[in-house]
Amino acid sequence: MKRPIPSLQLAVGLSSLAGAVRVIGQIVAALVMLPLIVARGGVAALGAWVMMQAVVGYGGLTHLGMGTLLTKEVGGEGETTKGKHREYLLRAAQSCGILWALLLAFLTLVLGDWFLATLDAGLSKSTPRSTIWIVLLGVLLRLFSALYGAVVSGHQRHYIVQLSQLLQIAAFLLTFLLRPASQSVLYDLAVAFTFSYVGELVTVLIVVRRLDPSAARSVPQNSLRSIRRFVSEVRPYFLMDACLRWREPLLKVALYICCGPASVGVFELASRIPAAIRQAFVFGLTALVPAVASLDREPLRDRVVQLGSRALQYVLFTAVGALFLYGLHAERILELWLGTVDPKLVTLTRMLTFWWFATSLNVPAWWVGVGMGYVWANTVIAAAHLAVTALLVLVAGLWSVSDYALVGSWIAGGLGMQVLLYTMLERHTGAIKRIYLSVEVLRVCVAFIGLVLVTFAATTWMRTTTLGPNVVMALSVVLYVTLVVILVGRNLRGGLSADV
Repeated sequence: MKRPIPSLQLAVGLSSLAGAVRVIGQIVAALVMLPLIVARGGVAALGAWVMMQAVVGYGGLTHLGMGTLLTKEVGGEGETTKGKHREYLLRAAQSCGILWALLLAFLTLVLGDWFLATLDAGLSKSTPRSTIWIVLLGVLLRLFSALYGAVVSGHQRHYIVQLSQLLQIAAFLLTFLLRPASQSVLYDLAVAFTFSYVGELVTVLIVVRRLDPSAARSVPQNSLRSIRRFVSEVRPYFLMDACLRWREPLLKVALYICCGPASVGVFELASRIPAAIRQAFVFGLTALVPAVASLDREPLRDRVVQLGSRALQYVLFTAVGALFLYGLHAERILELWLGTVDPKLVTLTRMLTFWWFATSLNVPAWWVGVGMGYVWANTVIAAAHLAVTALLVLVAGLWSVSDYALVGSWIAGGLGMQVLLYTMLERHTGAIKRIYLSVEVLRVCVAFIGLVLVTFAATTWMRTTTLGPNVVMALSVVLYVTLVVILVGRNLRGGLSADV
């Protein structure tokens, strides 16, 4: 046994806290950066920057899958094999990273001038050719930072990776703000982007050197056979992440075809806040992967269930509770954010809030399945929902369908896939029913539903009084948080949430 369960629960807890701080930092940086970019170069400059990152980084696919595989395998290695297997995985991943670098450099050399010319067509000032190469360097630094960060996460230090990413966000913002502006806003963004990833990579390497010196000294694999083996191992992780990443863009394509660009904009506004709420609370739970991997041996299987159960209870009171509060006050929050609010936006917001609400609940099952090595089940589910989304694109091209119907069908398909996920993982692991339907979790769920009903009833009553909408919203949040603190405090005293 590598670590006792209390230390793993602490690692997951610290990762969840660091993940929330990182997401908040990302939101704050966006609130500061986006108006500055628009002020200097217009909305076209913002769009050009988003496109440059996406195209040069090949849609973000350069580091998909490899980090999750490394984290899982490093976290789950036995004492007799961990050195050799970790060295093989990291060296093969480094080789794949170099191959990606060569491919992206070739594509940049061939297509870079055409791509920059396309971007410049919508900008008031031309972009230096070096910009695209600077962004490419940043993309590659991000790739290798992700690989070494995966080793850190595999040692149950995922919260350190989260904090290094927070430092990268801060460095990006400060470099852009403090560096003297040039004639091209895209060039300035590229410099800040790459400089920030230099800092993240150096930080992660310092941590790896202390945690795992042999990993810090590893060099790329020179055996084609080993690289092929690694590619075979990483394939399901890559496909899983790629399918998850492509679902929403495909849905936006369907909305654009059927309902026009305005519906895409409404969808973006409707999804932005609930997605951020969900991400803030569940982002750090990727730390379940190495934690579960380290426990996934038969004598320790009960502890996997206990760890998953604690994660589910955390998600219930934080992410699900926060999304409930947002759905309850969505119309008022949107009014404060946007001024006037279209009824369609409010309806779609509540639909998507329910979607993120449901997907929050499956996070423990998702990462427990990956940690236990059943990643193909997750991949099949993600691919199936992507196929449903592709079907909606076809439907949108053939028939006139409302945006409500498209989004509702997409959500229904996703919910069906979640049920299938629970079923498949239960058949393979026997752990899902024990995590989600244990007496302890059911008791907590009943208590949670009770405090949600009390909060809803009190909010409904307050809206009939002379209190202003902002006061009602604040009192509703205070009431919910107070009830959660009382309930959790009582459970801690009663031993319901104690470490095992």
